[in-house]
Amino acid sequence: MIAILTPNIGTAEGLVNNWKSYRTSVEQIEQLTGFTFFTEVNPSVATYLKNVVDTGTGPNNPTVITSFSPTFGPSGATVTISGFNFGSNPAVEFDGTTATGVTVVNADTLTATVPAGATTGNITVTGTGGTDTSSGEFTVTGGSTTPAFSLSTASLTGLIANEGAVGSSRVYTLTGTNLTSNLTVTAPTNFEVSLNNSFFSANVTLSPVAGALSGVPVYVRIKSGAPVGSVFGNVTHVGGGATSQNLNISGTVASTAPLLIVSTTNLAGFMAVQGSDGISKNYTVSGLNLTGSITIA
Repeated sequence: MIAILTPNIGTAEGLVNNWKSYRTSVEQIEQLTGFTFFTEVNPSVATYLKNVVDTGTGPNNPTVITSFSPTFGPSGATVTISGFNFGSNPAVEFDGTTATGVTVVNADTLTATVPAGATTGNITVTGTGGTDTSSGEFTVTGGSTTPAFSLSTASLTGLIANEGAVGSSRVYTLTGTNLTSNLTVTAPTNFEVSLNNSFFSANVTLSPVAGALSGVPVYVRIKSGAPVGSVFGNVTHVGGGATSQNLNISGTVASTAPLLIVSTTNLAGFMAVQGSDGISKNYTVSGLNLTGSITIA
């Protein structure tokens, strides 16, 4: 493949200079024209081809960055850079600051440590085929690189439900940083959890975005079928490369069986004078979940 960029001038005999002096890269032609080439080619291969410049005896085998991961992190973070022709002793810079801890995995892959004082910007690699700059920026963040998350509260108490029915929900939030995988939230026996307060299940999965979770709400309720009386347990939070955490929850399930309550089981000491009504005494009757009238006889 040969790319040339010829000026729109010349003589009757042809160009001012030999055409070979106008050899360039496809990338430069794209930048000048706004065109995009190699759209049907594997992106990594396309990036390499766009940087090739013919030398007359073959391609120049340029050093090319095709991707890097992660795309953000603090000083001290390790970044994997992929591409072509890095060589055995490449130099890496983060927005102009020389990287430390550069390790060559192979000719096309290396790792580098984000240096102290680095700022957000492009990554450059200088290898056997020259210097290339990444098309995207690496965002330098502050703080620790350790995966961690926190809960908005350590416990939720006072959850209630009626026998045979789901209870009303309570909510807490979860925030995480530098997470390396999904988090699984699991409810204890007699409870269930949800991320939208609509669909509840025994467990839910939280997927970090760029390693972060920001105030994600988690809803908890007593599930249908929980036994009458006190229920309690721990909601577990596991994953993300972080230390697991529990949230204590407790509540009460009320019976729905009809219940009749009389204030006393005995009235004694009634007195009356012969031929006259006696002095009255009273008691109270109350009930729960009654299905009909009460007859007192």
